[in-house]
Amino acid sequence: MTDIFRSIERARKIAQRQVPRIQLTVDNLISNEEIDPTVIERQLDEILNYAPFGIAVREFQRLNAYYRTIDRDAAQDYDKTLRILRGEEG
Repeated sequence: MTDIFRSIERARKIAQRQVPRIQLTVDNLISNEEIDPTVIERQLDEILNYAPFGIAVREFQRLNAYYRTIDRDAAQDYDKTLRILRGEEG
């Protein structure tokens, strides 16, 4: 069982190293006023991969708040997906 926990911790540390790149990407998407849903959703999807580790949640929330100004319904779906992945909603 401890091997599983060690593996999870290693994966979490690897994921944590991605945060600066994610922050930069989110900053760029927002500051450049990206409006292409495909581009924004691709980044939101990537960030959701880290949600079970509790990593990059702030960046997800920032980008999704921005996305809400473009597509309110899709942003609500992303909020719900985040809650499910974090075990906050079933």
